[in-house]
Amino acid sequence: MGRKHLIGLALLVAVLAAPYAWLQRDEKPARVEREALFPGFASPSAGVRAIEVHRPGEPAVRVEREDGQRWRVPAKAGYPARTQAVVELLEALAGARKVQATNASPALPGLAEDGDPANQATRLDLEREGGAPLALLVGRPARQEEGQWVRVPGESQAWLIDRDIELPPTELAWLDRRVAALPLADIQRLEVRHATGEHLALSREHSGDAGFGVAPLPVGRHLARVDVANGLPAVFADLDFADAAPRQQATFKAPPVLTFSLRTFAGGQATGSVYAQGDQHWLVLDSRTDLTDGQWPGRSDWAYRLDDDRYQALATPLDRLLAKP
Repeated sequence: MGRKHLIGLALLVAVLAAPYAWLQRDEKPARVEREALFPGFASPSAGVRAIEVHRPGEPAVRVEREDGQRWRVPAKAGYPARTQAVVELLEALAGARKVQATNASPALPGLAEDGDPANQATRLDLEREGGAPLALLVGRPARQEEGQWVRVPGESQAWLIDRDIELPPTELAWLDRRVAALPLADIQRLEVRHATGEHLALSREHSGDAGFGVAPLPVGRHLARVDVANGLPAVFADLDFADAAPRQQATFKAPPVLTFSLRTFAGGQATGSVYAQGDQHWLVLDSRTDLTDGQWPGRSDWAYRLDDDRYQALATPLDRLLAKP
């Protein structure tokens, strides 16, 4: 075959291939944008002034916005809510898209408005400034698909949406439970005084030191390990409360079982007391200076019930820190 014939054949193939490629491009399906669960609710940070959650057989939980930014729980004497939980919920609602519809009856398992509590949905209500309230029945997560089944109250049609609606399970879970959040590296000194008379003073010279020294030590005794005492100040690195009550409502009949004073390398200080009430232990902040709200979110006008493991760590006696004779 001559050179001219080869060139002509190549041109013919190119001419025939161009329309085919164009047709193939046209056959690609156009992307269909899924409908928003709540059209017009694209900016969740603006307009929502209150959230109410109604779980079957449980008291409603209400969270209200204060000063346009902070969220509080009115039933808990206005205690601060966990902002992250609120933001994640509103962002999920704003971004939710409808994936699949079903014409099931309102008795669809997990989406009923009344009847057997096992089949009832959790109802979510949003109050908005300058906008109509929004309501949603939140059912169970989808079994095979990703997402969650939801339904608007009063409508028979349910929708599978493309994300989960995460709701804190209890009123306590809505609260900002942080009492103290001081990194261990920031703490220079901690003193603990027990009602029994025992006094422990833990300190170190540098934040990079492996462990805290303890004084006073009995003559001839030494610590079991260089870092054996770190568990006491580490309590304040991530201390969350198990429950909380306004200080004026918390009545303690006996003196505190221990008191503590803490100092950071930057000069921040905190003092507090721990009271026993039955088998529970409650922490009260007596004073706080030069510590930010981020370092010490707990408030002096509240009493905080501690988880038992947190109290036991803070109340560790000296003999448990010492090496065996």
